[in-house]
Amino acid sequence: MFVYETVYNSMVLLHVAMSLDGFIAGPGHDMSWTGRAEQDTSSQLADEVARSTGVVLAGRGWYEVASADEGGAVAGIYGGAWSGPVLVLTHHPEQLASDRTVEAVSDLETGLARAEELAEGRAVSIFGADVARQVLALGRLDEIIVHIVPVVLGDGVRLFGEAPAPQVKLERTHVGRSGTLTDIRFRVGRLPTS
Repeated sequence: MFVYETVYNSMVLLHVAMSLDGFIAGPGHDMSWTGRAEQDTSSQLADEVARSTGVVLAGRGWYEVASADEGGAVAGIYGGAWSGPVLVLTHHPEQLASDRTVEAVSDLETGLARAEELAEGRAVSIFGADVARQVLALGRLDEIIVHIVPVVLGDGVRLFGEAPAPQVKLERTHVGRSGTLTDIRFRVGRLPTS
C-alpha cells in the first residue's frame, strides 16, 4: 500500500502587534493604538517578515475591518509596502467574487495548500485571530512573531480569538527592542499526538 504524505515547503507564521494585556485589536476592531505619534512602532523584525512573506492567508473578519479602515484590504498590508496574493477564508466565497484583489477559499486545508502554492517557498503569513487559532490547532503554525506595544487596552480582540486554543509549547528564538516595541519571536512546538 502506498501512503501519500503532504510536504509543506513554506514557513507558516503569525505576525501581530499586541497590547500588553493580550489584544491584537481594540474594541470595535480599532487599530489606531498601533500607530500613535508618541510611539515609534518601526521594527527591523517586521520589515524582515514583510520581505519574507509570499502570501497572506486571512480571516473574513480581518478582511472586513481592513477593507473598511484602509480603503481596500490589500492596500494597507505592512503599511502598503507589501504586495502579493491574499487569500481570505470564508464560508461565503461568492460574497467576495467582486473583489479582484483577494482570492476566497472556503476551508482551511484548501486555503493552506493554495497559500503554499502561491508563496513559492516564501512564508505564509496568517492574519486574523480565529484563523490563527485554527492553524495552531491543526499543528501547522511554525512561528509566532509578536510586537508588544506598550499600551493596556482593557478589551478587544484576543490574540487567538475567543474560542479555546490548544496548549502548545513555544521556544523563544528572539527577543529585542524596536523603538517603543518589544519584539518576541517563537518557534511553535508540535501538538501532542493522541
